[in-house]
Amino acid sequence: MSQISWTVGSPASPVELTGLIQRCLAADGGLPLAAEAGFVRSRWTGERITGVQARTSDGRLVAAGALRPAPSSAPSTAPPAVPSTVPPAAPSTVPPAVPSTVPLAAPPAESVPPAQVACGLVDPGFRGAGLGARLLDVLLAEARRLGGSVTVETEAWTPAADTLFGTRGLRPSFAEDVLRINLTRGVPEHSRPAGIELEEWSEATAERFFGAYEAAFRERPGFPGWTTDEWINDLVEDDEFRPGWSLLATRVGARDAARLGASDAARIKAREAVSVGVLATADGAPVAARDVGFVTSAAATVTTSYLPGALGYDPVPADDALVSGATHPVGGGGAGWIVQVGVVPSARGNGLGGTLVSETLRRMRADGVAEAWLTVNVDNPGAAGLYRRLGFRTTGRRARYVAH
Repeated sequence: MSQISWTVGSPASPVELTGLIQRCLAADGGLPLAAEAGFVRSRWTGERITGVQARTSDGRLVAAGALRPAPSSAPSTAPPAVPSTVPPAAPSTVPPAVPSTVPLAAPPAESVPPAQVACGLVDPGFRGAGLGARLLDVLLAEARRLGGSVTVETEAWTPAADTLFGTRGLRPSFAEDVLRINLTRGVPEHSRPAGIELEEWSEATAERFFGAYEAAFRERPGFPGWTTDEWINDLVEDDEFRPGWSLLATRVGARDAARLGASDAARIKAREAVSVGVLATADGAPVAARDVGFVTSAAATVTTSYLPGALGYDPVPADDALVSGATHPVGGGGAGWIVQVGVVPSARGNGLGGTLVSETLRRMRADGVAEAWLTVNVDNPGAAGLYRRLGFRTTGRRARYVAH
């Protein structure tokens, strides 16, 4: 390691970092967005970020790390940079690093050191020589110097990284698999359940989408509890959000909720009712919940060469027309992202989730999209199984770790 020099302070250039990220994605799999300009800027080169660099004697960047304040420590109006099929604001699923004995009185807020988030990568051609351990130790030491708790995240998880994190007293707190489907060969067929209609996202339906989202995810661990406006704005403020690919599933029950008189409708406790999927009018007559599922989707530009057959993930067929390393814009062989899919508890088990996914994929393909991506939490095997049955393949994993 005498030929490797280390520096702590300024981050490496975005161009160098992007190249390193691309090499790691090609070897390990993961989320292609990790190499996109906005993601690199927010994770590796933004304000208040401390960079760690390891270079060879000829100046080549072979390992890099970054330490940034956690979102709660650095106020921001920016939406999450990664679409997800679990509730947004996924960082809230990370349990806070607090002492097992809670003090009677918390110290003043201004005296609490900010939480830190660390990330790092080692060039695949330079692994096995201790660079990863050295990089992690430098990042943890810098985090301790700044004080506060620390979360370590990786966009290209490997078994070796998991072992290394464990030796430093870190435990996994969140993980999700990255899945991809090739749409050039067609879209998976899926029968729509009887009595189900689909509506597109619009200003008129946005709040109903939120109601379905809240009902579907309220009981999930780490549910963020966003307000209606927060959740809607997080979607529509993204330039890549596609209303025509975002669908609300509605159904009609024993009595049609849409035909209720205004006086009856006003007495329906919609929020409580939708959580179980059944409404009741003032006279107690049952009414099936109108909105029972949803899918939200976005477009993205990704480089589709990061599709390894390593780590036990499904290999990419040799004749896959997308494995070219080219960047594909939407409408010209581009990519779609399934942001979230949710079904209210009372409507599960009849194929509604598959209907929503297949229909949004059909709309993507009709608009010229060649592939679609999503992420799914590892603690949600039912959803993961559905996506794989529809033809999605696992291409990597992203994860977060916290100190014991």
